[in-house]
Amino acid sequence: MEKVKNSLCPSRENIPSFSRETKARRVGLCEVLEKTELQIELACFPERDRPFAKELALIIADVALLPPTANIRIDGIQQPTLYVQEIYARLTHEHIALVIEKFKKVDFEIKFKKTYIRTLLFNSVFEFESTWENELHAFFSPLEG
Repeated sequence: MEKVKNSLCPSRENIPSFSRETKARRVGLCEVLEKTELQIELACFPERDRPFAKELALIIADVALLPPTANIRIDGIQQPTLYVQEIYARLTHEHIALVIEKFKKVDFEIKFKKTYIRTLLFNSVFEFESTWENELHAFFSPLEG
């Protein structure tokens, strides 16, 4: 699999050192982001979808780095971050492709995009199979009649 260069994560020797703590946090994000990109098979996305898939990977990595004892807003409800992190750990390439497809179909302005995307990511784990089953049914139903 082709490794995608991540401009957000420069090599460690090029990270500006404001303090030891800042450097450690940034390296942590880069490591988690790299693992997330492998998890979702970023290199397998078509070029046209890759920038959005990279953005989704960054949001997933951001959530992975939140304190597990905190809460995070998903679908208007405060959820334990640890629970959301465990759900996000199940995300695959196919889930991300579904999120991209659903986001492209939105025909209204999304004011809080990051929160909306977090919810799409979360729900994709629970709705993946049913979404495709529903689309197949909707496609073939007119043919049966």
